[in-house]
Amino acid sequence: MIRICGRNVKVKTGAKSQTVNICSSANIPGRYDWIVRLRPPFISAETLLRQNFSLIEDLPRYLERHHSGEIERTPVILSSGASQIPSNIAPPAPDSPLAAAPAKFRAWRDSWDKLGKFQGPELPDCRRRISDVLELWQAPIPEPWMRSEADIPPRLLSRPRYTRDDVPPHPGEHTTEYEILVTHFDRAMCLGRPLLDGINAYPLVKDSGSGRKDNVEADLVLLAGPADSAPILVGEVKETDGNPWTALVQNLRQLRLFTANPECASLFNKRGVTANVVQICGGVIAPKTFYSSPGHKANTLPCARKLSESMLRAPHKVCAELLAWDPGLGQFFRA
Repeated sequence: MIRICGRNVKVKTGAKSQTVNICSSANIPGRYDWIVRLRPPFISAETLLRQNFSLIEDLPRYLERHHSGEIERTPVILSSGASQIPSNIAPPAPDSPLAAAPAKFRAWRDSWDKLGKFQGPELPDCRRRISDVLELWQAPIPEPWMRSEADIPPRLLSRPRYTRDDVPPHPGEHTTEYEILVTHFDRAMCLGRPLLDGINAYPLVKDSGSGRKDNVEADLVLLAGPADSAPILVGEVKETDGNPWTALVQNLRQLRLFTANPECASLFNKRGVTANVVQICGGVIAPKTFYSSPGHKANTLPCARKLSESMLRAPHKVCAELLAWDPGLGQFFRA
């Protein structure tokens, strides 16, 4: 049993599956708000502790997003801690716009997860999945989701580039973000271009319930030079979790949201960095071993490359790269 955000969390590993069981706020054994089931490879309690979650809701979403977790139980949410809905306020009808819009967005968001998930060492139906991703990219994004200028967290508008609270950063993905944004920033080159600015942990969705359960977040947003024709890179950072295919599908969802919101492209101007943004690209950012490790990582790299190439062709003309980060050289390379 471990403790995360004040909740007792029990990680139970069996022969074929593993469950992460998150207790209710009362922390009574056996009474769980969330149960998330994982298939091999399993996760350790130490890995969960290193993530430094801000909210307990972030834990099941992390397991779903990064470890293909299947959420088997979720809590019953009651507004403002009330035990029942006030009698003078009628809940929205199931088919009303107020009730349907968040559900439709959630279905759109989850469609990306379904296309990224698979079991075993091989990615099934590569051609069909690529076709489905291309079709999903063209689909409209159901409202409400878009963040306004007023929704930008203050931490993103201050000059420090690394915006998480864990300094020094936790090992893994946070360390990679810190290397790029702080340690090697002055000499870092992204496909031959110097970096002008960057931030991490960039939220792309305004949650319908003023929380984070529906959030989609970009790990890195980087602005590269020169300032008069600057590209923005929306990055999904990986260390060991997942594989190139899943990571690229996640990144395309981030890129779709980023490019659909005009406020996003003006982020760096609001940070005081004057630049003429001419292109917005996506990119999976990971060590070279992430792409070459035997098993589902190396096996899915060819299909991920085909998806990247397909996105670049008309009518989409979307740039989404598979990038290997070399901290020794301080540079990104195409994987």
